[in-house]
Amino acid sequence: MNQFGVPASITLAQALLHGQAGTGEVATKNNNHFSITCGSSWTESTREIQGVCYRSYKNAWQSFRDHSELITKGRFVDLKQYSSTDYKQWAKGLQEKGYSTDKTYADLLIKIIKEHNLDKFDD
Repeated sequence: MNQFGVPASITLAQALLHGQAGTGEVATKNNNHFSITCGSSWTESTREIQGVCYRSYKNAWQSFRDHSELITKGRFVDLKQYSSTDYKQWAKGLQEKGYSTDKTYADLLIKIIKEHNLDKFDD
C-alpha cells in the first residue's frame, strides 16, 4: 500500500475473492492469489489450469507484488489518482477498467471489505 498507493483492503479483498482465501487451485498450484492470466507480454513461468494460462510465481509475495504493479500501470494507471484510503472508488475503478467481467465486481469487493473490516488496514 505504501509503495504503490493501492488500498490494502482492495488487495486483500481481491486475494480473498480470486484466490479463494488461498485455497483455490490457481493459488495453491501457482502461488497466484489474483488469478492473473498470462497475457501476451508475460515471459515468466506459467501453468495451464482448465484450459486457461495463468501466471505462476515462486511464492505468494511475488503474486502480491505483480498484482500491485498490474493495477497501477497500463489501463489501470488512472486509479492512482484515488486516495489509498478510498477503497470504494478503487473498487468502482477496477470494475470500470475491466479487471473483471462481473458487472457486480465493485459491489463484491466492497462487501468483502465490509464483512471482514479490511478497511482497518488502509491507515
